[in-house]
Amino acid sequence: MDPLSSSLEVVDQILEATPAIGGRIDSTGRIRFANGALAKSAKQRPEDLVGRSLADLVCINCQKVVLQNLTTALQGRKVSVEADICLGAQDVPESMQLRFEPLMGAGWSSEGLVFLGESFARGEQSSKGDSWPNNLLQTLNEHAIVAVADLQGTITYANERFCQISKYTKTELLGQNHRILKSGHHDAHFYEAMWTTISGGQTWRGDVCNRAKDGSLYWVHTTIVPFLDGHGLPAQYVSIRVDITALKAAQQRAHQLAYYDQVTDLPNRRSLREALAERKSPLFGNGTGALVLIDVDNFRVINDVHGHFAGDAYLRSVAGRVEGLLKEGHLRSNVFHLGGDEFVILTDLQGLDLDSTNLLMTGLITGLQEELSNTHRISDGGSLVDLALSCSLSAGVVFFETPLAEQVNLLEKADVALVEAKDRGKNQVVYFDQHLRDQLQERHELEKDLRQALHQGQFHLAYQPIVDQGNHVVGAEALMRWTHPDRGAISPGVFIPLAEQMRLINAMGWWVIEQACLQLQAWQANPVTCDWWVSVNVSARQLKDPAFLDQLMQFVKRQQFPLQLLALELTETSLLDDLSSWTLDSLAQLRDLGIQLALDDFGTGFSSLMYLKELPLTKIKIDQSFVRTLLDNPKDQLITQSILTLANGLGLAVVAEGVETEEQLQYLKSVGCPLFQGYLFSRPTFAERLLTLVLPDRTLLPSRPK
Repeated sequence: MDPLSSSLEVVDQILEATPAIGGRIDSTGRIRFANGALAKSAKQRPEDLVGRSLADLVCINCQKVVLQNLTTALQGRKVSVEADICLGAQDVPESMQLRFEPLMGAGWSSEGLVFLGESFARGEQSSKGDSWPNNLLQTLNEHAIVAVADLQGTITYANERFCQISKYTKTELLGQNHRILKSGHHDAHFYEAMWTTISGGQTWRGDVCNRAKDGSLYWVHTTIVPFLDGHGLPAQYVSIRVDITALKAAQQRAHQLAYYDQVTDLPNRRSLREALAERKSPLFGNGTGALVLIDVDNFRVINDVHGHFAGDAYLRSVAGRVEGLLKEGHLRSNVFHLGGDEFVILTDLQGLDLDSTNLLMTGLITGLQEELSNTHRISDGGSLVDLALSCSLSAGVVFFETPLAEQVNLLEKADVALVEAKDRGKNQVVYFDQHLRDQLQERHELEKDLRQALHQGQFHLAYQPIVDQGNHVVGAEALMRWTHPDRGAISPGVFIPLAEQMRLINAMGWWVIEQACLQLQAWQANPVTCDWWVSVNVSARQLKDPAFLDQLMQFVKRQQFPLQLLALELTETSLLDDLSSWTLDSLAQLRDLGIQLALDDFGTGFSSLMYLKELPLTKIKIDQSFVRTLLDNPKDQLITQSILTLANGLGLAVVAEGVETEEQLQYLKSVGCPLFQGYLFSRPTFAERLLTLVLPDRTLLPSRPK
């Protein structure tokens, strides 16, 4: 049976499945069908093209060649012509190959022709040896993968492109069922739906993953058109396929980037959100589960000592061990990597009572702690020497029932438990309970109040003086303080981390800089304070804001005081992930304006020497942890002396923080430390109060903390 003898509608379906521009033209030269590719190129709707001449769609310079070949084709001759065609709203002609194919065969002699067109870059030569009974499909052969099958799915025709992509010869394909191409990617329901559609006389469209003869997989966008007999029943099936393997690979890559961590290949935070959303659905069923938030203790040390390559390799090792342990325990669990050193285990515990659940989770986490404490052998990035590393972990655990209530935030609860675990000394496990629930509620209320505090004027700056060896005040550190109208004074150790998490720290940081500059301006009128400098802390989020340094540069240029009186204190934490060339250049420009740059908490990290080399610093501040044990720990004494020697050689000023006793002060003076800050001199206080503590010669009045 001739597969094209059923109806013109079938021809239109085939044209629509073709990736090239195409359409059907009647014997008068008018368009009767335009496919989507043609409509898109012409920038019109397909139905708006019906009834128009094909020549109307091209520019006036192209009309002659189109009309000549169209007239020839309407006389019953196949035409293939190459021409520069300016289609639709195009401004520049495109070199295209146009093919006009008369609709030949019984009942088709007066029905006109079909046309196809594509650019030279996409055109390919068709096979010449095929004997297919219809000229239309011969033309389509040049644009798509074409096959014909009987009612049982047996292949009765395969074009050359089908052979190329499947890597089977025509002899190997003909007489075979399409099952020869099954990849195993689709389940039985997929194929059942396909056959139900086409056996009912309807066209089926979809993306299919097939397996080639050599075992490789490829994807095709497929249109299967059933050709109906005189009784309206399917007689054969023609499939038009387009190779979309590259598109699927790009989509898979995009999905991998969106949903999987690039270091460990584990599902990421976005995947976790979707997994939790799934558990909110009643379709998930009733049951019990647990979310375990894991933090690798002291992971930063590995990055600082061995570098980020070793740190990434170590995280991959941790991920592999966690996954392996869960598989051994046959738990229905998923592991996620949230970034940095944080992992999440999401476990389904259906059918277990509370005691059994607690016992199971305790055993799981104990096993993880033991496994991760074993030595990890990793490469340090090209070296032949392997690194033997081990670690401990802290964990916060929260149990839940499914379906989840909409208001439940499991990750936040687990984070509260994790913070408690770290506060208990690390390598600890804490389960979220009523006590922590109360803490979480308190935190939510504090977050709400913090959002209003800046606008309601609840913040103020306190200043802690910095003195020289003669006990003269030379500057002060500006410290943000929050006095809540109901709660009273709230510790910076509480609200500063909270502001970081809530992304309010940028606005608060700008407020500190503005207030400190106003204070410097006010001090210019007083001979006692006119040369005091003020240092302000810059957070990690501020440094990572691309606009911050540029805005700061423009801001300080407008100030009416010597810019060397303003100091920015940078912590190693704030620089850890952002020491880019752009950051260095911006900091250097600020330094050229006269602004001082200080490295705070010096000596607490393993990368401090690198920052001394890279950053345009003017001073460093010795961390108070060294000063606190200075008199009792010879190692701290040696480190302090080395810092002073190094700073002196680099021309950097040094401030010792946390000086609380006269003995500490005298020792620091004896080893040559020039500047000091701490409770021995004054606690942070209002600017007005600070002035009452200073004599006219700028000497600070003796003060002892109670």
